[in-house]
Amino acid sequence: MNGRLVNRVIDKALVYAQYPARSLTRRTFPYHGVELRYFAHPYNATWRNERSIEIPIARHFIERWPRHARGLEVGNVLSHYQSVNHTVLDRYEIAKGVINEDVVDYAADPFDWIVAVSTLEHIGVNEPGPQDPGKVAVAIAKLRALLAPDGRLLITAPYGFSPGLDSIIRDGVADSEVFYERGPTAWLSVTREAVMGVPIPVAHPRVAVVWVAEFTAA
Repeated sequence: MNGRLVNRVIDKALVYAQYPARSLTRRTFPYHGVELRYFAHPYNATWRNERSIEIPIARHFIERWPRHARGLEVGNVLSHYQSVNHTVLDRYEIAKGVINEDVVDYAADPFDWIVAVSTLEHIGVNEPGPQDPGKVAVAIAKLRALLAPDGRLLITAPYGFSPGLDSIIRDGVADSEVFYERGPTAWLSVTREAVMGVPIPVAHPRVAVVWVAEFTAA
């Protein structure tokens, strides 16, 4: 067994050892006037990364809608943490019920809500062929066009990962937005001015700033 595999096995054992205590956390973070509880799950060791705030935010967003509302998730993320009843679109991940199609080509009846958890930053960046920074803007326009007249689109994404998405973030075109910065022990809500006032962070190996935004129908 090589050293890298040994380290992975040890780390996975550590994750499952830490999870019971992490799952009992009562710690919260602010989001648009409410306090949401940090999310802990052994898959992807969420307490180590931005999933700890993205999953609660996505759940809070979806819970705003009645059960019969039509929902679309771009990027197969939530099903790794819970059962889902909405439509899931993911170009690459093969899983039961997941539609494997490029978001810019996708056509469907209007949705009441659409959510994309740390997915859109990969569009035009982590895809076969030449990079296309402008493709993410096309994708967001397409998703807004897929919304019902009173629908909403929620996007969570790292700032500093995708040049195309970073440009959109800097333009401030979202209907509402919140920024979170990684702190030593928590994710801290920070202002747009604070984020824009410093150089774009390097997203690797750990995301430093998360952008959470909502858009209305186009």
